[in-house]
Amino acid sequence: NEKIVIRNVSIREQGGTPANITIKPFEDSFSNQMVFVIFNDATKEAPARKLKDTPARKGKKVDAAVASPNFEDFMRLENELRETKEILQRAIEDSETSNEELQSSNEELISSNEELQSTNEELQSLNEELHTVNAEHQLRIKEISELNDDLNNYFRSTDIAQIFLDSQLLIRKYTPPATKLINLIETDVGRPITHISNNLKYSGLFEDINHVLKTSEPVGKIIDLQNNTWYQMKVLPYVREGKNIDGVVLMFVDITAIKAAQAEVTEEVKARKALEEVNSKLNQLNEEYKRLTKELEVRVQERTADLRDANEKLTKSNRELEQFAYITSHDLHEPLRKIQTFAELAERHWSDEPLAKKYLSRIAASSARMTGLINDVLNYSRVTRSNEKAVDIDLGELLEKVKSDLVARISDKNAVIKNSTLPTVKGMPSQLEQLFSNLISNSLKFSGQDVEIEISASPVTDAVKMEVPGLYAEREYVEVIFKDNGIGFDQQFANQIFTIFEKLNPGNVYTGSGIGLALCKRVVENHQGVITASSKINSGSTFKVYLPVK
Repeated sequence: NEKIVIRNVSIREQGGTPANITIKPFEDSFSNQMVFVIFNDATKEAPARKLKDTPARKGKKVDAAVASPNFEDFMRLENELRETKEILQRAIEDSETSNEELQSSNEELISSNEELQSTNEELQSLNEELHTVNAEHQLRIKEISELNDDLNNYFRSTDIAQIFLDSQLLIRKYTPPATKLINLIETDVGRPITHISNNLKYSGLFEDINHVLKTSEPVGKIIDLQNNTWYQMKVLPYVREGKNIDGVVLMFVDITAIKAAQAEVTEEVKARKALEEVNSKLNQLNEEYKRLTKELEVRVQERTADLRDANEKLTKSNRELEQFAYITSHDLHEPLRKIQTFAELAERHWSDEPLAKKYLSRIAASSARMTGLINDVLNYSRVTRSNEKAVDIDLGELLEKVKSDLVARISDKNAVIKNSTLPTVKGMPSQLEQLFSNLISNSLKFSGQDVEIEISASPVTDAVKMEVPGLYAEREYVEVIFKDNGIGFDQQFANQIFTIFEKLNPGNVYTGSGIGLALCKRVVENHQGVITASSKINSGSTFKVYLPVK
């Protein structure tokens, strides 16, 4: 820790000027070991050094400033150096603080970036969901368009005149036959019906429409046109989902042929009454047909979510209704033609009383057959519109009631009915009673004396559910089997026998309308079940009924 002085050191950058170098150690204010290195010009220090080396003479003193280095300058430089270090230290600390703030800001930016990335992923997911929803909406629009095409084709193909009006009496839609009654053209859709002329002799049409709009009560009347054709008119409320009335439906059924038939037998009171009854019941049948058609249309509109099943049901119902209308018209016209023929013969042979009575008797018989046909048809149609509620039914008790009702026929045939223990199911009592009665009556009819009928029941296994079309694996069913030893039938007709008015045997041998088994099928379908038949000629028949337990 001693001061060292090196003298007369040549400095090249200064042209070889000699310099004295003084190296002096010291401690700063922070107790750090420091070193001062001082460069002095040797040429300026030489006089001072000579004065120092020469003793004082004649009372003269040597200048202290010349004899020693200026340490005040050294201390000033030291203070400036210390201040500079402090400034640098603060600058470093400020720099570190700024760096920490920048690092914090960077972390916040990274966090914000992650949040933005998460938000972007959510937006992308939402966009995909919107694409999916859009695709579903497009599919729904396509299904609704196809449904609308089906309904338009139905309207074009029907023979019933129908006009749909909204609550303001503006025309929504109409079928082609309606143009015979109301002078409609395609551009009249959206116009008030009150602005369009018609061919009706009846002047109370608009009053009837307003009455239905106010009271929601249907109006039915028989009207005629300017060309002397007759129609059964029905004004019904247009009911939307939620039972809101939003207009009316006009329906017109051509009954000119029936009116003409009535006019042809006016001289015979009995025949006229029969025809009036036929007319009334045919009107009921027509109303039932229109109601079924309307109900079918409403169901299709309300079940767009299950469009495929609804379309299949609509196709099946239309096919059945077309077959039903065609066969009904054919079978009902047969006794009507006989009535007309025997009425003409009775008129020609009126003077021959025995012969005239014979013809009148045949007219009465034909009327009775027509009445029976109409009653059977009405019974069949009532099954489709029954509002009866399903309850728990003991099939054993139900069978005993049916056997009691058929006791006379069972006794006539000397029949024996055997049955196992029958279960309890959920169903409509009157319909299941009709089902049991028809199947047992069918066995009694198509058999000789000493007929044996066996009735048994058992739960349906999963294997059977897979084999029988129309059964659902998740539902619980019971199988009820009706087996007899009657005349049987060819197995190729196993499905045909359930068709309305279908007969496999001659009518003069086995009487009946051909509706019994068709009604059985309708009852089973109303209970969401299945009925099948199997048989061999002269080997009896077996009918299997599959009913849901609940």
